[in-house]
Amino acid sequence: MSASGAAAATATAAAASLKQRRPPADGQQPAVAADEIKNKAKPRGASPRRRSGWLVLLVIVVAAAAAAAGAGYLWWREYGEYGEGAEEGDQESAAASEKAATRPKPRKAQWQADKLWRAEELAKYNGSQKGLPLLLGILGDVFDVSKGKKHYGKGQGYNHFAGRDASRAFVSGNFSGEGLTDDLEGLTGEQCIGIADWRDFYFKTYIHVGKLVGRFYDEQGRARDALGEFEVLLKEGKRLRGVAKAVEKKYPGCNSRWAQNEGGKVWCDSGVPRKIPRMPEAEGGPVGGSEDTRCACFSKEQLASRNDLQEYDGCDPEAIKCVSSPPEDPNAAAAGDGSEEDEE
Repeated sequence: MSASGAAAATATAAAASLKQRRPPADGQQPAVAADEIKNKAKPRGASPRRRSGWLVLLVIVVAAAAAAAGAGYLWWREYGEYGEGAEEGDQESAAASEKAATRPKPRKAQWQADKLWRAEELAKYNGSQKGLPLLLGILGDVFDVSKGKKHYGKGQGYNHFAGRDASRAFVSGNFSGEGLTDDLEGLTGEQCIGIADWRDFYFKTYIHVGKLVGRFYDEQGRARDALGEFEVLLKEGKRLRGVAKAVEKKYPGCNSRWAQNEGGKVWCDSGVPRKIPRMPEAEGGPVGGSEDTRCACFSKEQLASRNDLQEYDGCDPEAIKCVSSPPEDPNAAAAGDGSEEDEE
């Protein structure tokens, strides 16, 4: 192509380009390329997949916030100033709140299980000061029983145990000043089982917050001889309880009945009634057998090989029914004799 031809072609192309770019006439829409229309039709912003990801993240954040709020509320209910069981509507004035803020508050982390308590320190937590937790000791172990406020709080049935170690009273039933003690002198193995059962209950139900320096633990928290002696009695008590159960199974108990105007009666469906130690020496019981007895039924063959059995006073040795205790009103008993016979 000649130079003049090339120039002419270039001029023609430029003219065509200018024609395409001329502004539209009045009332006409500007021409838009097909690709540009296609691009404008696409929505701007994140893709559906990206929006779904943000939505999942938002749900997770909201759920985490709700869980944190719920945990905070439960923590407040458990370890707040009043804790579980606080009376509804009990509101403190501003002055009382400031005073309460200076007192120790029941926090789970406030006392570790290895804390050593003094008797005078433990006595402060007996429910007499509002806002303080409730503590008690048993066998030298100290427990926070604040959640049992309805039992151990001021004026409640078990309040005498709060603020002290009154281990003996758990089985003696003596809640007077002398009875509320940790001195276990003279207790039986069976009674030691009762105290140990209470201790197990507190370990399962309440928070263990340390040990009491005194009869059962020394200044370093080490067990004293008194605790070791208790454990020996406890072990023997459990052994003897097993003996008693085995004897009761081997020698079935008598039928019995008691009425005020008749007294007590015992009888056997098979065999004759005899008094037997609950834990006979021959069956593994203590030397001489236990002091307390029970009624058991024996065949004639069994009677021939036993010399530790007692007959009931005034009862024929071969009778199957005996009087075990006299009536409280002899006149009423006399009037009743012969009018009604036991048909058990």
